[in-house]
Amino acid sequence: MTTTDGSRSAASRQAEAFYNAELRAKLEPAENGKFIIIDAVSRDYEVDSDMLFAYVHLYDRQPDGEFFVFQVGHTNRNRSVLHGMRMARKK
Repeated sequence: MTTTDGSRSAASRQAEAFYNAELRAKLEPAENGKFIIIDAVSRDYEVDSDMLFAYVHLYDRQPDGEFFVFQVGHTNRNRSVLHGMRMARKK
């Protein structure tokens, strides 16, 4: 989540750190271009070429999660408009 001053939330940075430490080597380059939705707290995630499909499946497992979406292979925030975008479902 980006705030007006351009800083990202701690949860967004946690999700990115988890991706870089635990998932990058597993997913790149085979899954490049697909979407990964990460719950920063539980570290649960879903990968799919359809962002909505990935979100729904992760939401089924983590209905109270705080989700962040990245695009595999595009974790440099200058290359991806989705970098660390927060996803939430209104209840």
